[in-house]
Amino acid sequence: MSQYETPEARPQVVSRLGLYLPTLLFVSLALAWSAFWFYATNKADERLMQWLQAEKAIGHSIECIGKDLGGFPFRIELTCASLKYAGPNVRVDMGALHTATQIYSPKITIMDVTGPLLIESAGVSASLEWKDMRLSLRLNQGLERLSISVSELKIASNTEEALFAKSAELHLRTDTNQPTEERAADFVLRLTGAKVAALDSIFGNNDPGALDISGVATKILGLPAGPWQTMVENWRNDNGRVLLESGSIAKGNFSLEGKGVLDIDPGHRIRGELAVAAKGIAPLVARLVPGNVALLAGAILEHKDGTPVKLPLRLQEGRMSLGPIRTGPILIPLY
Repeated sequence: MSQYETPEARPQVVSRLGLYLPTLLFVSLALAWSAFWFYATNKADERLMQWLQAEKAIGHSIECIGKDLGGFPFRIELTCASLKYAGPNVRVDMGALHTATQIYSPKITIMDVTGPLLIESAGVSASLEWKDMRLSLRLNQGLERLSISVSELKIASNTEEALFAKSAELHLRTDTNQPTEERAADFVLRLTGAKVAALDSIFGNNDPGALDISGVATKILGLPAGPWQTMVENWRNDNGRVLLESGSIAKGNFSLEGKGVLDIDPGHRIRGELAVAAKGIAPLVARLVPGNVALLAGAILEHKDGTPVKLPLRLQEGRMSLGPIRTGPILIPLY
């Protein structure tokens, strides 16, 4: 009997399928993912072009200069070397834009924007400059959430600097607690290290200020795009209101916290009533009201122990009333 005649002694044939199968599966998966990425990217580009065409049809021209799509394998990225917008009575020129959307989370988009941003509207020019700007959007059958974070923001109007802020944040979120017809959004706005030349003259100092407000804005979702003056006027005509849930302003020795309801009157001035707690407000009121009223303000609006004074603040017909103290017309129209 030969040495191979018994089954136990025969050599086993080794299959190479187990060696090649993982490689074949990996290559197949890579090819399938690549095909999916290119398909998703093309669909995203199609939707972008359809949106641009739809905006153009209603008079809004948006141009992405030097458009480039990338981000393989896990993101869809859109880069514009510059962005231009032209609409009814408004023109906007912006620096580079880079957007990134995770392919497995298409509802969330991150944007990095390079300044400056130049706006011409109704004969007025404005410019915005910054060091860094990042936007985060969440879309779900429309805008669901928006966050903007900016460092070293500078805003100028007709070449004169109107605002500088070391940092600025804006957060908007659809408010599902309000009735649908209110088209309401929750908001948070924060400014730190802020300087406004117009306020320096009112307060009598050039100390940096801070602003932190949060609340609900009604009738704001779905506003048609256009010059900001037109958008604000449409919001006013639609009885839009700001329900201020928490707000604080600080500048030098002055601080004020309050909550209430604000809107815009027919004269385009801020109107409303707030319940406030104020510190260091007497010197400010003394600069805004005449003679003996200023002395009365000092007695009413300051506590000797330095604790905040709680009073109603009313803004009506361009005048400001803080408790019994009322100023002359000091609120100018916003537009």
